[in-house]
Amino acid sequence: DNNFKGFTVRFSSLPKSKLTSDKIDITIEIKTAKQSFKMTKVGIPVNTKALLMPVGIPETQAPTDTQEATDLTPDTNDNPTAAPNSSQPGAGDPKTTVVKFLNNLSSQNLKEAYNTAQNPNWGSYESFSNPTTGFGAVKNVSVKNISTHDAAGNTASVNATYDVIDKSGKTTALQVTFGLKNVNGEWKIASYKIN
Repeated sequence: DNNFKGFTVRFSSLPKSKLTSDKIDITIEIKTAKQSFKMTKVGIPVNTKALLMPVGIPETQAPTDTQEATDLTPDTNDNPTAAPNSSQPGAGDPKTTVVKFLNNLSSQNLKEAYNTAQNPNWGSYESFSNPTTGFGAVKNVSVKNISTHDAAGNTASVNATYDVIDKSGKTTALQVTFGLKNVNGEWKIASYKIN
């Protein structure tokens, strides 16, 4: 189409962890009945402040008001008189690990999602990212609620309610209990149970 005016890249959909030197390469491929046309632009500068951050709410679930934003951020106010996670110095809130996991699933950054876990049931990365039996079929995650259910010592339990949209467009509502363990001061997903 000779009237094509170009396209827009939404920086907020690009995960910061996948960028090196704050530049991106863009490849466009157009297939016609007779041939394919391909063009690549290398080293396009990116506004790093607009990128998808690794911890937070998936871009498709941007809050509409302040209350929603509070509900989906790490919960440190369960006991306002106690210091957050005082039993685990430097470990942070286990809910943050679950938020990071779901955000990476939503942006299809399966390697980073896998790195938030030490779950023997998921096996190798190849098994975890398998499009038939693993998380490779996930296209998007729409988070509804995340809350720390129980945190004591080196273990924690986080409940999450979210919708998963697979690559065929099918939406599945899930309620999941994540079991987490503290590994060298960092929370890792150790179990995953669909309720």
